[in-house]
Amino acid sequence: MRNAPRRDGFTIQGIGITKASIDMLRTFRALRCIAKSFLPLCVTPALIAQSLAGQMPPQVQRAMDRIPACSLLHRPAGEMYTPNPVAPYMRDILRFGIKRAVVAIAFARSDNAVLSRPRIVERVYFSRLDGPDGQIADAGKLAAIKNSGLQTELDWIAFSRLLKSHELSFADRQPPGSAPMAMFFAQFFAMPSIGAPIEEQEGILPRPRLSAMQIAARLGDAAAIRRMTASSTSQATLNRVLAYAAGSDYDNTEVFESLVRAGADVNARDDDGDPVIVDAFHTPCNVLALIRLGARVTEHDRDGESVLQVAERLDFQQVVKIIRDAIANPR
Repeated sequence: MRNAPRRDGFTIQGIGITKASIDMLRTFRALRCIAKSFLPLCVTPALIAQSLAGQMPPQVQRAMDRIPACSLLHRPAGEMYTPNPVAPYMRDILRFGIKRAVVAIAFARSDNAVLSRPRIVERVYFSRLDGPDGQIADAGKLAAIKNSGLQTELDWIAFSRLLKSHELSFADRQPPGSAPMAMFFAQFFAMPSIGAPIEEQEGILPRPRLSAMQIAARLGDAAAIRRMTASSTSQATLNRVLAYAAGSDYDNTEVFESLVRAGADVNARDDDGDPVIVDAFHTPCNVLALIRLGARVTEHDRDGESVLQVAERLDFQQVVKIIRDAIANPR
């Protein structure tokens, strides 16, 4: 039985991590929050009352007001506010000026092991919930985050979410002998309910051949992109990375700018033959950013539809308005 696969946890950097150990850590953190009354992170009667009434608490409203209008974090008009569970880590990330963070885990899954060879491939921190120029890239601050234990705390939570993901059941249906690599992205927000819809979409991306540059670009790690593009990179590679960056859920202006400066063509086609701008349709902020960098709104997709027609057919109303404005007011 010594070689039987473990399904209750795994080992990372010599530390055994199981569901039980993670749950114990999270319980301790929650009790510490309650014991010390870390407001506004612990739920108060006022917040409960506001939530039951469908009202957005003032601190959440103020944060939303600072988010660009094109951000996916904005709720649709008329949607009732629903609270997201308050997490103890929120106080810790705010202490370092972090408003949003993401941890990316790569791992293998197969017919005889739910998880194997898990490793963290990216950690990115942002001083803004969304918008350009928000990445925290200062070496001193990153070292402080690591030395404080916050990095480890977020890593553990990310692994916990991965272990609890219902999508892991897909591993049991893999062909014998296969172990495809997959990616899991765990997101963290500084306030309850900010980003709740996106947190609910966390899951596994079964893409075995993502390059380090593609992962960094999708997550908005502009500092890593600047380092990677400092050496000569083919335009074909840069174009492929640009298309992948366009699919980000957040404003990816800095990444776009770095890739274009390095030689990427903002009017390139993705692997499916569609203009890169089409890959950004679900994030209006990125459509705006690509247009500012020179993306043509008169392009057509692989089926001959104009980008405006594609946006209309898919009912991306905000993108339709952006494209129409760009057509009416060409640069």
